[in-house]
Amino acid sequence: MPLVYRAEVHIRAPVEAVWGVLRDFDRYEEWNTFNPSARTTGIVGDPIALTVTLRGRRVTQTETVRELTEPSRLVWGFSRGPVLWADRVQTIAPAEGGAHYVTVDTIGGLLSPIVGWLYGSSLQDGFQQMAADLQRRVSNSGGFSE
Repeated sequence: MPLVYRAEVHIRAPVEAVWGVLRDFDRYEEWNTFNPSARTTGIVGDPIALTVTLRGRRVTQTETVRELTEPSRLVWGFSRGPVLWADRVQTIAPAEGGAHYVTVDTIGGLLSPIVGWLYGSSLQDGFQQMAADLQRRVSNSGGFSE
């Protein structure tokens, strides 16, 4: 059974303001403590080189951009066949007084129990931290609306 890690936050700003921060990969290091680097063209099918902070260490991995639907959905992931696969789906939807951001990371395959055992709490904490970081960044970048 796949592992699922989820975090969400309400952001008092328009969807487009949240999308602008999320889509600006070159500036992740300025605000994203969990995922401080994401290098990609942003083109579906192209690689995305990610740096992720797990258990206090930075880990680099390359995944593939699977979907980029402006201004509401960003998906990347990888597949090593039945051994290990992952999909990270981030969505932004209009909500009363702003936008609702949700990130869901699903990890499956034969090695997924080991990943969960080694990194599960760090992944969950990281996704929650990223949601909070995104909320703070949008607010500080002028996207905040009263």
